[in-house]
Formats: sequence, structure tokens, C-alpha cells
Amino acid sequence: MKIRQGFVSNSSSSSFICQITNEIFTGYDCGLEEHGLVQCKKGHIFQESLVLNEKEYEKYKDELYENNNKDDEDEDEDEDEDEDYFCYETNNPIDTCFCPICSLTHISDSTILNYVLFKHNLDKESLIKEIQIDYKTLDDLYTVIAEEETEED
Repeated sequence: MKIRQGFVSNSSSSSFICQITNEIFTGYDCGLEEHGLVQCKKGHIFQESLVLNEKEYEKYKDELYENNNKDDEDEDEDEDEDEDYFCYETNNPIDTCFCPICSLTHISDSTILNYVLFKHNLDKESLIKEIQIDYKTLDDLYTVIAEEETEED
């Protein structure tokens, strides 16, 4: 099964996945903005309510809006476009300083796993074999993990 992150489109329907909450947003003829999502310059998609430095972000967004409107003034004014429309999506991704993923405010499980493997000089295959040897079932593994967490408290 393929799992796609970010923008997935089929015909006129669109689906987006927030890379922080893993929430799925779907609809027809819609984009990120209609779902309250933004995309950073590195391609991370997340809910706009999760941006960092909210006050600075609002100023940044206003500047982008103003710059977009300056560009629109140069275009033919007879076009049937909404003057107030501004797309924050792939044409105008937000700066990475506002992205919780780029700033490591949010770290995904896969990033944590890669870090642990690197830090302890392990490879994924060896770790999998070790787990399979030490535990017969997933319940066995979870029981030991739960016991360790209880002991730490």
C-alpha cells in the first residue's frame, strides 16, 4: 500500500494530510487554504493554526498579500478574478521559520527513529531482528515497554 504525504489529487477531488496531526482533509475543487492548511518552502503541509511566531507570521502573510496584489495590478484588469483572493499554497509557500517541522518543534516518529539508529550506530534491520528474537508478540513488547514506563514514574 502506498502512503502519500502532502498533496494527493484524483480528478477534481483533492486530499491533503497534515504532517503534524496526520489529519486528512478532502474535498472537491479545493486547495490548502480552504482547509486551513499551509505549506512551507520545504514542502511540509500543516494546519495554519500550528504556525510558529504567530504575530510575525501575520505580518509576513500581510506582506505576501501586498506583494501579490502589486503583481495583480500589472495584469489585465478585465479578468474575472476575485481581487481579494490570495493563494498561500505551492505558488507562495511560507518561510521555514514558521514551520514547526523545519524548526524541530514537531519531530515525527520516523525522524526520531532515524536519529536513534544513527546515534547508537544501529541499522533498522538489525534492530528488527533483535526485537523479533527478544519478543514473541507485539503484546509482549508492549508489556515490557509499559513496565519500563511505570518504573520511571
